[in-house]
Amino acid sequence: MDPYKNCWCGSEKKWKWCHKDRAKQEPIHLGALLAGMREEMQRGYCSHPEASPTTCSDRIVRAHTIQRRGGIADIAEGAHVASVKAGVDDMYDNEGRIEPKSVGVRSASTFNGFCETHDRSMFRPLEVGSPTLAIENVFLLSFRAMAYELFAKRAALRSVPIQRDLDRGAPFEAQAAI
Repeated sequence: MDPYKNCWCGSEKKWKWCHKDRAKQEPIHLGALLAGMREEMQRGYCSHPEASPTTCSDRIVRAHTIQRRGGIADIAEGAHVASVKAGVDDMYDNEGRIEPKSVGVRSASTFNGFCETHDRSMFRPLEVGSPTLAIENVFLLSFRAMAYELFAKRAALRSVPIQRDLDRGAPFEAQAAI
């Protein structure tokens, strides 16, 4: 490999600064990598179309991807639901298996994607009374789902540098596979 050319991995770094001695580097514990990725998913911001320092509250809340009333609460048992997403946190301890965990309905299916002001005002029609499938409510459900997808994809992009360290200490064949 030419040490003056960009690395084969696509990092756009020179090979000599990226993967030249990767097999000799200290491996990073999988738990540390997962913790870094989880931290990126916890970084919040307001997804409201008019979000700004003057319109948003200071507090980012855990917004539900599915409304609590008439959604999560309907499938809950004893105010808890089974969450595969929560089970990912214990994947390392469970030898790679993802086992669903019981989580409370207040924490289930949430993301840090709206400030308190906008979450309350925008999604109020879904959370109070008996929500119907009126066009406005359908829009709000769709908007919230799209806001979550954008939030998750942005977090995934921010975690790429963390994932790049996954192959540290591995032989070249494993590096290429990773």
